Amino acid sequence: MKKITAIQQFSLLCFGALVIFAIAFNWIISSSLEQNMLMRSQKSVANIVSEEVMKTFAGLDLITPKINSDFNVFAEKVKQLSLGLPVKGE
Repeated sequence: MKKITAIQQFSLLCFGALVIFAIAFNWIISSSLEQNMLMRSQKSVANIVSEEVMKTFAGLDLITPKINSDFNVFAEKVKQLSLGLPVKGE
């Protein structure tokens, strides 16, 4: 059996370190991108919902309690909110 030279040991060590670095870097970047995309989509959905609610309801509609027929009118307005296409899960 042939002995591994110092240069070959160094090369294998560098290759191993490079592979570990690449895996760690990939995980960090992927995680960061995923978190960024989730945060952007949450903000986007919050903006859409906020705009639709402001178009549909007056300021007092969301503050005052609703009873009887007022509640029914309010419930119908909530049902008619247009929040875009339904989001399907995986």
